[in-house]
Amino acid sequence: MLVLLVLALGGGGGWWYLRHADAQAEESAQVKILDRRADPRQLTVAEAFPAATIPGSAGAYKVLKTQSSADCRTAATGAVAQDLVAAGCNQVVRATVQSADGAVAVTAGIFNLDSRDRALRAASDIKTAIDKGDGRFGGLVAGGGSNLIGRAAANLAWDVRGHYLIYSLTAKPDGSAIAEDDTHADAVRSDVVRSYLGDAIIGKRE
Repeated sequence: MLVLLVLALGGGGGWWYLRHADAQAEESAQVKILDRRADPRQLTVAEAFPAATIPGSAGAYKVLKTQSSADCRTAATGAVAQDLVAAGCNQVVRATVQSADGAVAVTAGIFNLDSRDRALRAASDIKTAIDKGDGRFGGLVAGGGSNLIGRAAANLAWDVRGHYLIYSLTAKPDGSAIAEDDTHADAVRSDVVRSYLGDAIIGKRE
């Protein structure tokens, strides 16, 4: 079960930090990925985004561009980037995708942190930073309707799975604000953050 924390930001962005309600059960299930000593193999683009699409509840998301970097600051700004580095982040693998109807562009990815404890601390610190307006996750420009993703009003979501922090940044191609109850943003959190990157990709390492 996931607990959903919601706060609307100026400009219609909003953020969602997804946390499992039963932390003890979660930790027990994720023993193989509690830290990089137990799970030393680096992520690759081929592992995280092996196909041209990502499954979705309302149709497949089209993968527009992928990227892997050893510098986690390429995918975040301000204090959010600092929090990730402080948590021992040594890698980020991400992609920009487009919803099946073209209504939203999404940059989503996985930060490889040192341990689950440090990932949970980073997730909480990121909440504080975003509350203060000091940084956010960065969009990966991929051409076409994704070109505004780095600066448009965006909907942010993040979750912790073992020593990984999974995130998404959702924006409309025209840069307009996303409503708090937007169904596309809801679908991204469920389809991309939780089901795909969490269950399908990181879940295979558990």
